[in-house]
Amino acid sequence: LLPWLITLLFSLNMFSHELTSNASVHIGEGRCSGSYMIHNNKTFVLTSEHCVLIPEIRMLITDVNGNSTMGNIIYRDPVLDIALISVMLPNVRPIVYRRAAQQDVTQEVTYTGHTLTLSNLTFTGKIVGHTSDGRYYIVDGFVWFGLSGAVIYNDAGHTVGVVSALTIGDSPMGRHLLNNLMKASDLSSFDIGTHIR
Repeated sequence: LLPWLITLLFSLNMFSHELTSNASVHIGEGRCSGSYMIHNNKTFVLTSEHCVLIPEIRMLITDVNGNSTMGNIIYRDPVLDIALISVMLPNVRPIVYRRAAQQDVTQEVTYTGHTLTLSNLTFTGKIVGHTSDGRYYIVDGFVWFGLSGAVIYNDAGHTVGVVSALTIGDSPMGRHLLNNLMKASDLSSFDIGTHIR
């Protein structure tokens, strides 16, 4: 199908967990997640910048069916911890990129990714706050190693952010991982159109 027709067809579909699951990809050797998306008839993977910290400009992308291909890293932002990888996955249905406005606390979100041992898991969570610099959401939802780069969507299917980091908490017993709180990049002011041409 023509790219503009694909975009139209996908934008007419209701957002679902199946869409996030089918568009979920492994980044590199399976250590990170990402989502296959389409914007202005261009396909790409959205992920975390720390997932592509390599000197090369090409990255291995593996879809949910186990098919692998190389993509070109076209944008990195270490401040927001996001990266864009130009790639064409012929057997995968991309999610139409629609940026969400800044989300309110208590907004429910959905994300699909891959832990180090399990693949293609879809989770729901809730935005519970923002970091003090305002660049990241704090999300109450399961997170573990390998979920970095998973794209977070609201119930309308708009892109809210990207899983960036586990949260580490302090207690009288010392420091420990909080596997139910994560930082996620806030994409409400990120203009992806300037980077996808």
